[in-house]
Amino acid sequence: MDHKSESSVEHPTISELRKATALYALLFFPACLLASQAGYIFDGGESSEKLTLFWIIVGLPINIVVSVACAWAFHGAKRFSQAAVMLSLPFIHFIITVLAMF
Repeated sequence: MDHKSESSVEHPTISELRKATALYALLFFPACLLASQAGYIFDGGESSEKLTLFWIIVGLPINIVVSVACAWAFHGAKRFSQAAVMLSLPFIHFIITVLAMF
């Protein structure tokens, strides 16, 4: 299948990939701060829910780094659909993190 026949809406261009990388870089620093404070979840005792929340919070910065790196690798390999999926994973993880905190 010829990847050049795909429309620009279906796959991220290099400029869109750079913008997404910058956005995730801005999200990475607060995620690291939140992850560094995640241990305080256990101040009131330990439970399985708190342990799950701890790993969700700690996993967010890791997810951002891995997803952005994989998106760049997929984009370089001209696998644009996979790059777009990888770019959506930190956003989905962030939503799960916010929902798990309430």
